[in-house]
Amino acid sequence: MMSENPFENQGRIGMVAGETEYSVAPAGNTTIELTLRNQGLEDDIFSLSVGGIPASWISTASPNVNLAPGQEKEIALIIQAPALTETSVGQYPVKIRATSQKIPSQFTEIDIQLTVATLEVQGRIGLLMDSVQFTVAPGSNTTFTLVLINNGLTEDTLRMKIEGISMGWVSTPSPVTKLGPGEQREIPITIQPPRSAESRAGRHAFHIQIISEAAPDQLVEADCTLTIAAFSQFSSELQPPRMEAVQNAQIGIKNEGNVRDTFTITWQSHEDQLAFEVGSVENEQWVFNQAKLQEVRIPEGKAVSTVFRAGLRQRPFIGGKVAYPYSAHIRSSSGETQTHNGEVVDQALVPIWVLPIVLVLCIMMICMAIFFVNWRGDQTANQDATAAAIIAATTTVIAQETQSAQLTAGVPTNTPEPTFTETATVTPSETPTGTATATLTETPSQTPIPSETTTAVPPTVGPTDAPTQAPTEAPTEPPAPSLRGEIIFESTRNGTPALFKLQTWNFTPVMIAGTENATQAEWSPDGGRIAFARNGDIFTMNPDGTNLINLTEGSGSNDRNPTWSPNGAQIAFESDRTGNWEIFSMPAGGGEEPVNLTNNGASDTQPSWFRSGGILGGSEWIAFTTDRDGNQEVYAMKSNGDQPRNLSNNGASDSQPAAASSGGTILFTSNRDGNQEIYSVFEDGSGLVNLTRNSANDSLSTWSRDGDWIAFTTNRDGNSEIYVMDKNGNNLYNATHNSAEDYSWTWR
Repeated sequence: MMSENPFENQGRIGMVAGETEYSVAPAGNTTIELTLRNQGLEDDIFSLSVGGIPASWISTASPNVNLAPGQEKEIALIIQAPALTETSVGQYPVKIRATSQKIPSQFTEIDIQLTVATLEVQGRIGLLMDSVQFTVAPGSNTTFTLVLINNGLTEDTLRMKIEGISMGWVSTPSPVTKLGPGEQREIPITIQPPRSAESRAGRHAFHIQIISEAAPDQLVEADCTLTIAAFSQFSSELQPPRMEAVQNAQIGIKNEGNVRDTFTITWQSHEDQLAFEVGSVENEQWVFNQAKLQEVRIPEGKAVSTVFRAGLRQRPFIGGKVAYPYSAHIRSSSGETQTHNGEVVDQALVPIWVLPIVLVLCIMMICMAIFFVNWRGDQTANQDATAAAIIAATTTVIAQETQSAQLTAGVPTNTPEPTFTETATVTPSETPTGTATATLTETPSQTPIPSETTTAVPPTVGPTDAPTQAPTEAPTEPPAPSLRGEIIFESTRNGTPALFKLQTWNFTPVMIAGTENATQAEWSPDGGRIAFARNGDIFTMNPDGTNLINLTEGSGSNDRNPTWSPNGAQIAFESDRTGNWEIFSMPAGGGEEPVNLTNNGASDTQPSWFRSGGILGGSEWIAFTTDRDGNQEVYAMKSNGDQPRNLSNNGASDSQPAAASSGGTILFTSNRDGNQEIYSVFEDGSGLVNLTRNSANDSLSTWSRDGDWIAFTTNRDGNSEIYVMDKNGNNLYNATHNSAEDYSWTWR
């Protein structure tokens, strides 16, 4: 509340503001109402100026005000805050000055506090946010900034908690922040839902909670909304691809998108030779109805099978079995189409193998007629022998013709047919009477067969729906691999995030004393020191946690993700000290001002220092993540910042590079296949390999010192665990086996 005379004690010039605190949203504006009074004895012109914010933010209709003695005038200062690309949320102390043009040494000032934020929460813990509405496409990410303010009178540690969305989507460098009285700090938060059905399209309400450790009952909350864009994606298969006309087949479709989708199935055959019928279950019985088109509506993440069968529309009167090709087309509502080719085996009304049998019967009837017509008592023996010879010869011809017809018609060799084993031998006589002696040996079937014995050997036929690929995961836990070295990782298993040391010869984790809230650890090349980030600063320490040194103390910036040079003399890290994320380097012992290596308006983060063996020029290089191409890519640059080059070159989100100290191959994380996977690439960007190929999210990879093994973080067991695998992505082993959240960072 203003006093009765707000201009008292202001001398020649009087000036008051309607409020002392103002708020404005990014890209929004607010108006500061001022009253200016000439308390002198003559006319004067007063000039207004504003300090604490850029002059481009300020506009007023009267920057110079002409007032007579005792005259007052109301002035409106309009503050137009730019968009977030040009500023950041926070509190800005603003000083407004009115100066006499007649006597420039005469001026008066008032102080205003301007808050730039979409959301502002007051109390012991202050919270500012640039927005509470966010939009993201699955597989990509959105990053926003919140500002934490300690309005208390003592130092406090603030812990952030996000509820309502999967924590696997959220990443932030500072889940725990220590602030002194009156101190404020920007905390970037990245949300990256995977490109899978798990990221359901639509609006998702979530809230951010900030809790004071000094006073747990003191907390603030911000209600936010995340809108996830829809995407369409599916997989399909046809089983079996080759079927008989009376056999049922099925088309399986899995909706891998994040919205319910309608899929259209159409069947096509050459010149429309085949008729297709789609099955449905009625009264627990399959019922088939003729159709050339079928629509299937499938929820996100679900799979549905459509049963169908097919056969010839018009079967020929006589012929063998023939395979008729067809194609099945599956089309989603977004227009994506997948095609499967198959075959239907069908035959004529009368099989071709019937022809030889008819021929045999005709020949036998002719023979019998000849026999009875020409029968004579004295020629009985000769006629019998002649008839037997004719029958034997005819049977041989029949068997050969039958076998040839079956092969020509495509009849499978395991088609049930009678098996004959008898033989016939015809011995002609040399007597003038032409007498022949026939010897016939028969099996119980009493059916004569040719002298050439034919044995049908059925082929070995496996089930048509047998799996064609062995399972990729063993049902039991594999034995622990024989490894060397120690892994430093971050874990919450003691209730507070801290660093643990894991001995790979017995996989026993031990907490490093004094490393609470430490993160992003990395061994020095000689193994004698560990660099890590905590509360916005870079530290080094001995492997047992002693001899702790803060290398960036007092910088007032967020410094994180340290990496050692190959000789251990320098440390590179990322920092926002210039207003955006850049990569800096400094001596490993500190004591000198860090050098900006990137100097780019983009966000450059996650450095990994290595020595190239010659592919990139035989010198020291730094791999890093940048969005200078419009999306996250993995780059490499010389250790002085020269010759930056894009190694990943993909429209997906590529990040978290991890180079072996001796170079050669660089690991990184990418969602280019729909979820986070570990990839490797050569230093020139060639030789890309997906090492994990798993539906879970795999990230934060690191090399063993000998380059034969890789440690990484995965949620394939339901929580974050550290797995190890060989450099080819094989011999997977869960190294932590704990229900807490474990994150892998460095391996000595």
